[in-house]
Amino acid sequence: MSNTRVSYEEWLKSKGVIGKNENADIAAYRTQPVINYLFSSQDKAEKFMAEFSISTVLKLDLVSGELAVIVDANSHKKIITSYELNVGVERSEQDIRNQLAAIDARLDFFKNHSRITSRLTDLNKLARNLDISMCWDFRMTSAFIQSLENYLALYMNLFDNAELSRINDHITLLKKDRDGWSTHWSTELDRIKDYLEDRLFANRLPQIIDKKFDEETSLLLDGEKANPSNKTKPRKQRFYPDANGLSETDEIYFNTGGAIDHTAITKIWKRGVNSEGTIISTAEKPHHYEFFETEYNAGYGSDFTLDSPWTIWSTSTKPIVFPRQKEALVSGTQPYNLAMREAIFQLIKAEKMLKVYENNSPNLAKWKKIRDSYLGSRNINLSKKGIVQRTGNCTVMSWKALTDDYLGNLSEEHFLYAKMFDEKSTLAELQLRKKEVQAELDRLYPSKEASQAASAESNSSANNSSLRFFSNPLTRRYASTSPTRGEVIESTKHMSR
Repeated sequence: MSNTRVSYEEWLKSKGVIGKNENADIAAYRTQPVINYLFSSQDKAEKFMAEFSISTVLKLDLVSGELAVIVDANSHKKIITSYELNVGVERSEQDIRNQLAAIDARLDFFKNHSRITSRLTDLNKLARNLDISMCWDFRMTSAFIQSLENYLALYMNLFDNAELSRINDHITLLKKDRDGWSTHWSTELDRIKDYLEDRLFANRLPQIIDKKFDEETSLLLDGEKANPSNKTKPRKQRFYPDANGLSETDEIYFNTGGAIDHTAITKIWKRGVNSEGTIISTAEKPHHYEFFETEYNAGYGSDFTLDSPWTIWSTSTKPIVFPRQKEALVSGTQPYNLAMREAIFQLIKAEKMLKVYENNSPNLAKWKKIRDSYLGSRNINLSKKGIVQRTGNCTVMSWKALTDDYLGNLSEEHFLYAKMFDEKSTLAELQLRKKEVQAELDRLYPSKEASQAASAESNSSANNSSLRFFSNPLTRRYASTSPTRGEVIESTKHMSR
C-alpha cells in the first residue's frame, strides 16, 4: 500500500484515463448501466482493458471524440476493488468514523423518510429512460440530492479532501436553493395551470402572473431582509449590487425550460472587471460587473444545437446584453448598472413567462423574442456538450448537466451509480458498506476505550446530516463555468458559521 493519499480519480489518470462521459448508446440505459472511460491512444486503452479483463470494442466517444473503453457495472466494481487493495492508504481513525457517521445518517433517513427515499427508484428509472411517469421537478430535485448524499457516504474512501469539499459544496448549494426551484415551482405551476383551465380567471390571468413574476424577480435580484421570527427558511441573498456596489452572492438559479412541459435550470452569474473590462481577483474592487446566463438544458425549449443524434450543448453560456451597452458604460457605472438591472429583470421575467405555456403555444414566440434580445452569442469556452435527454427525462438530465459543470468526472461516476441503484438496492448497499467500514475500523483501531469515546463524538455530530464533519463548506464567489471538463473554479472564502 502507498503511504501517500491518492484518490481514485488521480489513480485512473496514472492508468491513462483522460476523462469520462456518459455512454450515448440507448440500449445501455435499458440493460446494464455503463460509462465511457476516455483515452488518448489505442495502446493505453488496450493496456487498461487487459489489466482489468474488459472485453469490449473500442469506440469513439460521441461527446469528446476520444477513444472510449465502455465500462459496465461489473468491470467498474473490479476496478474500484483493485484501487482499494493496491493503492488506498490506511485511513485515519477519524476518517473512518466520518464515513460511518455519514452512512448512519443515511440509514436513519431511510428509516424516517420512506416516502421521500422512494423517489430514488423514480430517479433510477428516469436516468435509464425506463419510465417517465414520475418526472415531476420537485420529486427529482429531492431524489438527486439524496442520491449525491448516498453516493458520498458509500464511496467516501475514494476521494481526497479537495474532492470531498467539492461534492459537499455542491450538495450545500442544491439544498440551499431547493425551495426556489422545486417545491415552490411545483406549487406555482399548478396554480398557473388552474388559472389557464378556469375561464373565470381567463381575463385576469395576465395581470395575476405579471404581478407575481415581478415580485419573484425582484426577490431574486435584490434579496430579502432578515426575519428573526423565521429561522427555518433561508433568506434570499442580494445578487444585484446595491448603490454602493455591495452584494451577497454572485449567482442565482431558477427553473426554466422554455415551456411548461420541459425542465431546465438557469444560472445567472456575475464577475467583477476593471475599467478596461479585464477580469479581476476577488480581493480587488470591481469597476463594474459582467453578467452571464448559463442554461443547463439537455433537451428542447431553448437555443441549442444537436451535433449528432445524441449530443447537445447541455451547458450553454451567453453574455447578458442590452441596447447601447457601451455607450451606457462610457456615461458612467450608474447608467450601466440601472440599464443592466432592467435587462436582467426582463430576461428573468421572460424565462418565467415561457414556463406558463405549452410547447406548441403561439405565445412562446413572443417571449422567446424578448428573452433572446437580452442574450449575446454563445461563449464556446464557457459552454459544454453532453448527451441529449431521452423523451421525458429532462428533469434528470438537466440536473446532471448542472452537476457535470461543477463536479466533472465525479458527476459521471455519480450518474453511473444512480443508474445502478434504486431505493431497495441503495439501502442494501448502505447496510453492507457499514459492515465493511466497521470491520476496517476494528482491524486498524481495535482500542475499545478510544473507540467508544470517538464514536460518541462522531455520532452526535451526525444527528442531522451526513456532511456535518465538513467544518467549512466553500461558497462560490465570482462564479464561472469552467471551459475544461472537471476543472472547478472556486475561491477559498468560507461561509460564516
